[in-house]
Amino acid sequence: SWIIVEFEKSYLYEQKGNVDLAVSLIEKFSKNSDFSTKTLLRISNIHRRNKDYEKSLQILNSVDTSKVDVPELHYYKSLNLVHLQRWKDAIDSFSTLLKVYPNNAEISNFVGYILVDRNTRLDEGISLINFAVNREPQNGFFIDSLGWAYYKLGEYTKAIIYLERAVEIEPQEMEITDHLGDAYYKVGREKEARLVWKRALSLNGNDELIKKIKVKLNSNFY
Repeated sequence: SWIIVEFEKSYLYEQKGNVDLAVSLIEKFSKNSDFSTKTLLRISNIHRRNKDYEKSLQILNSVDTSKVDVPELHYYKSLNLVHLQRWKDAIDSFSTLLKVYPNNAEISNFVGYILVDRNTRLDEGISLINFAVNREPQNGFFIDSLGWAYYKLGEYTKAIIYLERAVEIEPQEMEITDHLGDAYYKVGREKEARLVWKRALSLNGNDELIKKIKVKLNSNFY
C-alpha cells in the first residue's frame, strides 16, 4: 500500500510540473526486484511526457528484456525514437513491435503511418493501415492515415475522400485538417485549401505544425 501511495504522489507531482520530485519519489523502487520494471517504465514515461525523449529512451534501454516480458516497452522505445527523429532506428524497431503486437489496430496504424509519412515501404505501410481501418472503420485517426497514404502515392482524389471523412469524425484535430488542406491544394481546389488551413489554425496543435501551416498560407496566398 505504501508503494502504491508513493506512485500516486509521484503522478500528482508530475501533474503539477515538478518532474524532479516525481522521479525522486519512486526511483528507489528501481532496485526492488518486484517493482524494478514498473518503476523504470513509469520514470521513463515521466521523462517522455515532459519531452526528454533521450532520457526516456536511455531508461528503457536499461531494462533487461531477457529477464522480463514487457510488450509495452517496445512501443515506448519506438515512440521515443520517432520523437527524436531517429528514423532508421525507429523503422528498425518496428519489426519487433509488430511481432509483439501482431493484431493490434493502434500499433498497426502507428507503424503504417510512419512508414507512409517517411516514404518507406509504402505497400507495407498501406497494408498495416488498411488492417487498422478494417478493425475500426469509424476511427478518424486511422482513416486519416489511409488518406495520407494515398496522398503520398499521388492519388489525391482518393486521398480527399478519406481525409474528408476523417475530418468529419475528428473535426478538432489540427493535423487531420491540415492533411485535407494539402490534398485540396494538390488538385487545384485552392480556395478550399486556404479555408481548411485557416480553420486548422483555430484548433489546438503543436508549435511546429502551426508554423508549417502559416508558411503554406503565406507562401501560397499572400
